[in-house]
Amino acid sequence: MSPENLHEFFLGSTGVAGALIGLLFVAVSVAGDKSAAAAIPPELYRVRAQAALTTFVNSLVVSLVALIPADALGTTALVAALMGLASVVGSLFVLLRRHQSRVSKRDVTLLASLFVLFLCGPNYPQFLRR
Repeated sequence: MSPENLHEFFLGSTGVAGALIGLLFVAVSVAGDKSAAAAIPPELYRVRAQAALTTFVNSLVVSLVALIPADALGTTALVAALMGLASVVGSLFVLLRRHQSRVSKRDVTLLASLFVLFLCGPNYPQFLRR
């Protein structure tokens, strides 16, 4: 259960995460053929969009559950973190399988940062109780 003084925070983060998910869908639909023109493999765009979508959805779900007056925030954070970790590992396999020699440091850094974020994710509710 989240502290009462953080209710507005979770309410705001729910709105922001929902808006960012909508903007991500608009950006992906507008930039549909950009990868062909830029000679960047479409898998790279998909991996980046999927990483952003996973992060935004996890933030949305955890924020929504924090608004419910129940004690399920720790379990939700753990499940969201496990789903995020699975998503990052899957993205890494896609990158390594499709483009073994063309994987950029930028994409590896993005996936490594998300891996660390999702690995530490289940500990967030413990910080909220302080």
